[in-house]
Amino acid sequence: GLSDPNYVHSYFVDGPIAVSTTKQTPGHNYLVGSLGRGGKGVFGLEVKTPDTFANTDVLWERSTGANMGNVLGEPVVVKLNNGVNGVIVSNGINSTNGKAVLFVLNIATGAIIAEIDTLVGGDNGLSAPRAWDNDGNGTVDYVYAGDLKGNLWKFDLRGALPADWVVA
Repeated sequence: GLSDPNYVHSYFVDGPIAVSTTKQTPGHNYLVGSLGRGGKGVFGLEVKTPDTFANTDVLWERSTGANMGNVLGEPVVVKLNNGVNGVIVSNGINSTNGKAVLFVLNIATGAIIAEIDTLVGGDNGLSAPRAWDNDGNGTVDYVYAGDLKGNLWKFDLRGALPADWVVA
């Protein structure tokens, strides 16, 4: 037990979660969570009917790629300017590449819509993102997040095409 002097703590799925509302994602309630210190990755579940949750409600997992680390910051559910319901996730700490990277994922499928690399590495990682709707039209325009090197990043997601989304 915990009082054993030889006790070694093991982390499990201890990362933060975000849950969409049916207003954000009509007909669905998505839960996006991270593995936190328990592993590198994020996952998506359909939780509209939790009383009847089944294997088919496990939608996706994103745990591969050199930029994915231990995600410790809360994901942010957003409507993107390309019309897609998305989730913004920082790459966290301890990624293989050691860079600070922002992921924009499709909330229903987990597909990477954009992977925006700040190009600042050296044992770096991105912290919890915060989204801002600058023009008040219900879609995210900017995302802000800090990194382990003390930088505050602004990501510009105003364009209708993900290829136009960049570090501002």
